Amino acid sequence: HDFELIFVSFDKNQNQYKEYTSKMPWPCLPFGSESIQTLGRKYGSGGIPHLVVLDDKGDVITDEGVDGVTLDETGERYPWKPKELSELWPERVLTKSGFVDSSAF
Repeated sequence: HDFELIFVSFDKNQNQYKEYTSKMPWPCLPFGSESIQTLGRKYGSGGIPHLVVLDDKGDVITDEGVDGVTLDETGERYPWKPKELSELWPERVLTKSGFVDSSAF
């Protein structure tokens, strides 16, 4: 899979930032960059870690990338798009009349 990872740190301390990012092979926004807060608001970063996966146009594929990495360590299902309703919809559904084939809907 071709992708680019850019690390955005919410560290409050520059020494912690340097220590943490010194081990990373990917680009990082500079400590204290004004873009950090802008990106945090735009993508709803409320916790650490938070991984947002974007497509090549910058549209969000998922803001649950941490779960994607955790549950799919080999990346087989990358880019971890949410399932379509058709993939989640059961074959049979319960109605007032009992269970029926969902293809009737």
